[in-house]
Amino acid sequence: MSYIIFNNKNSLDIKGLYINSLPTLDSPERRVTKTQVVGRSGDLRVIESDEYGEDVYNSIEKQVQITYVGSNYDLIKNWLKGTSNLILSNQPDRYWKASIDNTIPVEYIIEQVNTFTITFSCYPYAFLKVGDTPIIYTPTQNTWETIIMNKYNLSMPRLKIYGQGDIGVQINRIETDFYNVDQYIECDSDLQQCYRGTQNMGMNMSGDFPVLYSGENIIEFTGNIKEVQIIPRWRVL
Repeated sequence: MSYIIFNNKNSLDIKGLYINSLPTLDSPERRVTKTQVVGRSGDLRVIESDEYGEDVYNSIEKQVQITYVGSNYDLIKNWLKGTSNLILSNQPDRYWKASIDNTIPVEYIIEQVNTFTITFSCYPYAFLKVGDTPIIYTPTQNTWETIIMNKYNLSMPRLKIYGQGDIGVQINRIETDFYNVDQYIECDSDLQQCYRGTQNMGMNMSGDFPVLYSGENIIEFTGNIKEVQIIPRWRVL
């Protein structure tokens, strides 16, 4: 049976609820500005790119048709609200950062026809579940190097570095430094934050937030490091 998972709840666990249809395997739209130029055939196309030189994409909508023959309207309304990861049973190896922005008159719809369509507004990239598994390194010397192969699109990883003192990270010759590290420090390139637990450590960092480009990424570490954990957050379009 088809299912979706949203707000950490599987539709199969809701009595009387059925998924009639799932979204097609479509891709987001690349952000392009088209301008007509007098005396020139066709359009002048300007493709928008981000700070890493990657193409920019619009959010993508994913529609799910649902039938509900129960009467617990509050359960359905609480389930289908807010922002959460969305997993679809026809692509169970990945998830989307999704939100439901429109108001759903669930009780009215169910009383009338029992069937309704949910529109999820999704971040254009899907995140592979395998990318949430940490890659762990335990160095044996103060300066060491490794290579991470990225088979997908550019990713924004989260690093957790256990160590003491000043620590340097260089990915493809792009430097990031951490100062006065005590026990550990975390760096989240997606959130653009550096912290330790609940403590903001932004003043202890300099340089760019690390990213992993498609292909080979040469990473060099320097400093008194006990362990490095990298959650790569592999993502695809």
